[in-house]
Amino acid sequence: VKGGQGKRSQVKYVLVGLAAALPVIVVAAVLLKDADAAFASAMDRFIETLGESALQIFLAAVLFFPLFSLLFALVRGDELPKNQLAAQKKGKKMEPVMAGSFAGAISLLYLLYLFTQLAYFFNAFRGLLPKEYTPAQYARRGFFELVAVAVINLSVLLLISGLTRRKENNKLPLGIQILSAFICLFTLVLIAIAERKMALYVSYCGMTRMRLTVSMFILLLAFTFFMLLGQIFIPRLAYVKALLAAGCILILAISFADVDRTVLRYNKWAYETGRLEAIDVDSYFELGSAKVPYLIELSYSDDELISFKALNQLYNYIPGPDAPQEKEIWSEFNYTRFAARKAIDEYLKREDCPMKGKSAESIYNLLIQAENKAAAE
Repeated sequence: VKGGQGKRSQVKYVLVGLAAALPVIVVAAVLLKDADAAFASAMDRFIETLGESALQIFLAAVLFFPLFSLLFALVRGDELPKNQLAAQKKGKKMEPVMAGSFAGAISLLYLLYLFTQLAYFFNAFRGLLPKEYTPAQYARRGFFELVAVAVINLSVLLLISGLTRRKENNKLPLGIQILSAFICLFTLVLIAIAERKMALYVSYCGMTRMRLTVSMFILLLAFTFFMLLGQIFIPRLAYVKALLAAGCILILAISFADVDRTVLRYNKWAYETGRLEAIDVDSYFELGSAKVPYLIELSYSDDELISFKALNQLYNYIPGPDAPQEKEIWSEFNYTRFAARKAIDEYLKREDCPMKGKSAESIYNLLIQAENKAAAE
């Protein structure tokens, strides 16, 4: 009898684990479907083959057994042996079988996703763009969905690690470790693809403040899952302290690295070495005073469109004749702003200054003409 009860208990745990995994699978599948056309096509074909009615029957069957078990426990739970009830009250941790079925069902979805994406992944790492995508569309499609999947996986892994009953040596059962490691590795693959797509985007369209900070965030996310992967096999690993330290280092790096100047230097280097066909001067609107020396240099460009775009932005840094004289307060001194004003003063004194004899309105009109000419070509 005990053997039969044990088997029924194991089956119940498996069904509860599958039922608990179902919402995660649905949400993750929707996010992955939105993130990639190949997986979306595979999912559509699967649903068409299976049929909506068959899918409904499947979902009803999956949900019926755990719900029936729950109702049975509520109605007939007082008939269970007292020692079994005491053991259930004492052990509040999740059974490894339940955790295994939960993680296994999610891992199966991710395994199917990987099989549908092999060609897509190889193309991303080789720097090949799908024919139907521009670089911007290729980088943006699915980025936030992939980040959402990573956050879901982080929650799943923390849930499994914190609630699963461990062995005497404080380690998770081997099966749970393998499944958790697979989820970690799958997430790292997604992060690597997202980083590669962003690098491809930058190589085509140049660097911006947003692209740089997003790339640094992706690296922090990758470090998070590397630490979780280590914690799966080394329970004493202080991964929380390591993550806090890494976050602090990242914030300090962003604060002291001068993001705007880094963006400008990269774009200048990429343009001069031929890695960029043109500089996206419009993206410089979001940057601060550090852009002034670079805009001055671009104003001498042989490309009229680049030159007039640079002049259009530089004009905002030239004080008008009626502008009040600003008083310098030592506590508000900013070297970048000071250097920009000094560069503008020297720029206006040049004999070959492209801005001489031009008003803001005339520069804007010349810019419109250059844009129309470029569009016609």
